[in-house]
Amino acid sequence: VTKFFRRALKKIVERMSEDPQTNFRMDWNAAVTRVDFDLKRVFFGGGLREGIELRNVFTVYDGDRRIGEIRVDRAELDQSSAFFKDDADGRLLKSARVGDPVRVFFKDVP
Repeated sequence: VTKFFRRALKKIVERMSEDPQTNFRMDWNAAVTRVDFDLKRVFFGGGLREGIELRNVFTVYDGDRRIGEIRVDRAELDQSSAFFKDDADGRLLKSARVGDPVRVFFKDVP
Protein backbone atom coordinates (compact mmCIF):
# COMPACT_ATOMS: atom_id res chain seq x y z
CA VAL A 1 0.00 0.00 0.00
CA THR A 2 2.81 2.43 0.87
CA LYS A 3 4.61 1.86 -2.45
CA PHE A 4 1.36 2.39 -4.34
CA PHE A 5 0.65 5.60 -2.46
CA ARG A 6 4.18 6.94 -3.09
CA ARG A 7 3.95 6.19 -6.81
CA ALA A 8 0.53 7.81 -7.08
CA LEU A 9 1.67 10.89 -5.17
CA LYS A 10 4.79 11.17 -7.32
CA LYS A 11 2.68 11.07 -10.50
CA ILE A 12 0.35 13.76 -9.17
CA VAL A 13 3.23 16.08 -8.25
CA GLU A 14 4.89 15.51 -11.64
CA ARG A 15 1.66 16.37 -13.46
CA MET A 16 1.15 19.48 -11.34
CA SER A 17 4.71 20.68 -11.98
CA GLU A 18 4.21 20.31 -15.74
CA ASP A 19 0.90 22.21 -15.70
CA PRO A 20 1.44 25.95 -16.30
CA GLN A 21 -1.76 26.74 -14.37
CA THR A 22 -0.37 25.29 -11.13
CA ASN A 23 0.46 27.91 -8.50
CA PHE A 24 2.96 26.66 -5.94
CA ARG A 25 3.01 29.89 -3.95
CA MET A 26 1.43 29.42 -0.56
CA ASP A 27 -0.23 31.94 1.70
CA TRP A 28 1.89 32.93 4.70
CA ASN A 29 2.27 35.58 7.37
CA ALA A 30 4.85 38.33 7.73
CA ALA A 31 5.04 41.45 9.89
CA VAL A 32 5.39 45.16 9.36
CA THR A 33 9.01 46.10 10.06
CA ARG A 34 8.81 49.84 9.40
CA VAL A 35 6.23 52.51 8.61
CA ASP A 36 7.69 55.43 6.64
CA PHE A 37 5.33 58.40 6.64
CA ASP A 38 7.56 60.49 4.35
CA LEU A 39 7.63 57.80 1.66
CA LYS A 40 4.05 56.75 2.47
CA ARG A 41 5.20 53.13 2.52
CA VAL A 42 4.98 50.10 4.78
CA PHE A 43 7.97 47.77 4.90
CA PHE A 44 7.50 44.12 5.82
CA GLY A 45 9.57 40.97 6.17
CA GLY A 46 9.47 38.85 3.06
CA GLY A 47 10.77 39.46 -0.42
CA LEU A 48 12.13 37.84 -3.53
CA ARG A 49 13.21 34.78 -1.57
CA GLU A 50 9.56 34.11 -0.72
CA GLY A 51 8.39 34.73 -4.28
CA ILE A 52 7.05 38.23 -3.72
CA GLU A 53 6.78 40.24 -6.90
CA LEU A 54 5.98 43.83 -7.77
CA ARG A 55 2.25 44.58 -7.69
CA ASN A 56 1.38 41.63 -5.40
CA VAL A 57 -1.50 42.63 -3.12
CA PHE A 58 -1.50 41.69 0.57
CA THR A 59 -3.58 42.56 3.63
CA VAL A 60 -2.36 44.27 6.82
CA TYR A 61 -4.10 43.63 10.15
CA ASP A 62 -4.07 45.20 13.58
CA GLY A 63 -4.68 42.10 15.62
CA ASP A 64 -7.81 40.63 14.04
CA ARG A 65 -8.96 43.96 12.60
CA ARG A 66 -8.25 44.41 8.91
CA ILE A 67 -6.51 47.74 8.24
CA GLY A 68 -6.36 47.52 4.46
CA GLU A 69 -4.69 46.15 1.37
CA ILE A 70 -1.18 47.04 0.30
CA ARG A 71 0.43 46.74 -3.14
CA VAL A 72 4.13 45.91 -3.39
CA ASP A 73 6.20 48.57 -5.14
CA ARG A 74 9.65 47.23 -4.25
CA ALA A 75 10.85 43.72 -3.45
CA GLU A 76 14.34 42.92 -2.21
CA LEU A 77 15.76 39.57 -1.17
CA ASP A 78 14.18 39.44 2.29
CA GLN A 79 12.15 42.66 2.57
CA SER A 80 9.48 44.46 0.57
CA SER A 81 7.83 47.86 0.62
CA ALA A 82 4.25 48.62 -0.31
CA PHE A 83 1.69 51.38 -0.29
CA PHE A 84 -1.88 51.18 0.94
CA LYS A 85 -4.42 51.02 -1.85
CA ASP A 86 -7.21 53.60 -1.65
CA ASP A 87 -5.51 55.68 1.06
CA ALA A 88 -5.44 59.22 -0.35
CA ASP A 89 -5.78 60.81 3.10
CA GLY A 90 -3.14 58.57 4.78
CA ARG A 91 -5.58 57.24 7.38
CA LEU A 92 -4.67 53.60 6.73
CA LEU A 93 -0.92 54.29 6.84
CA LYS A 94 -1.35 56.04 10.21
CA SER A 95 -3.12 52.91 11.53
CA ALA A 96 -0.18 50.62 10.69
CA ARG A 97 2.34 49.78 13.41
CA VAL A 98 5.59 47.84 13.54
CA GLY A 99 4.74 44.23 14.32
CA ASP A 100 1.29 44.31 12.70
CA PRO A 101 0.69 41.08 10.82
CA VAL A 102 0.79 41.16 7.06
CA ARG A 103 -1.35 38.29 5.85
CA VAL A 104 -0.04 37.37 2.50
CA PHE A 105 -2.70 36.04 0.19
CA PHE A 106 -1.33 35.87 -3.33
CA LYS A 107 -3.87 37.48 -5.64
CA ASP A 108 -3.76 38.04 -9.36
CA VAL A 109 -3.72 41.75 -9.97
CA PRO A 110 -4.04 43.30 -13.41
